[in-house]
Amino acid sequence: YLTIWYENLPDETPFIIMRYGIGKSPWGWMGWAAFIIGYAIPFIVLQSRKVKQTPRLVAPIAIVILLGVSLERYVLVVPSLIPKTLMISPFALLGGLTFLGTFVLGIIMFLRRYPAVSQADAGLAKMIETAEART
Repeated sequence: YLTIWYENLPDETPFIIMRYGIGKSPWGWMGWAAFIIGYAIPFIVLQSRKVKQTPRLVAPIAIVILLGVSLERYVLVVPSLIPKTLMISPFALLGGLTFLGTFVLGIIMFLRRYPAVSQADAGLAKMIETAEART
């Protein structure tokens, strides 16, 4: 959206108006939800140093960000296809789950083939040994 603003492209403004509900668009709440889920909530939660330093607390925030970005991509594409109706169907959810499954499978296959931590980094290996000895 920054490009539209600094380039002064008035032809691109209906794109934003349709997605953020300025007027009578059924997509407004979904556009704002994508903004709140993908940016506002993580921004507020990640202000805490404790949250950022604890992997168990960062993981749910990462999932929330992924959901927000996925919803934003949905809001960017679907109104271009069907502008007057709110198209939410099980097929969209199925497509998202298919993508998620493929992504997770790819990560699992990669981690089975290559180690997550480089064996060449002696300093990192020593740090891991020290951390394991403490627990």
